[in-house]
Amino acid sequence: MSYSTILALIKTQLEAVTGIGKVHDYLRLSDNLEKSGIELFTSNQILHTWMITRVSMPAVANTSFQVERRHEWDLIGFYQINDSEATEKTFQALCDTIMDKFDSGDNVVLDGNTDQEEPAQLVSFEAVDYMGVTCHRAIIRIMTFEEFDGG
Repeated sequence: MSYSTILALIKTQLEAVTGIGKVHDYLRLSDNLEKSGIELFTSNQILHTWMITRVSMPAVANTSFQVERRHEWDLIGFYQINDSEATEKTFQALCDTIMDKFDSGDNVVLDGNTDQEEPAQLVSFEAVDYMGVTCHRAIIRIMTFEEFDGG
């Protein structure tokens, strides 16, 4: 299984979450929302986007002459803050929905060769400035596991 195959599986799961906003399968970094293209990052006229990045991949050899790879992925979400709309509650609930999606029995096995190794974790939730917009930022971490036999 390759990085791009697992990434596509994760993106498909993330895009299946109701109300997810725009999903990108890599980090989209810019200093200006207008310059980057508002349509790439907004949904329902607010900045709401998620990005997927692999942050580590430790591997060990097992006794069957296979390599066991553990891919650590961060799902990074931004949601424009609107205090009068209590957007923190909305975005926190969405984070729970995303974690539920990845932790459900149907999705723990991403495909025949790759499993989600641990439950999804909300590792960070904070207010940040993203492309000139004050947003909630969440980082959800998932770990996938695969056995690679070199073939």
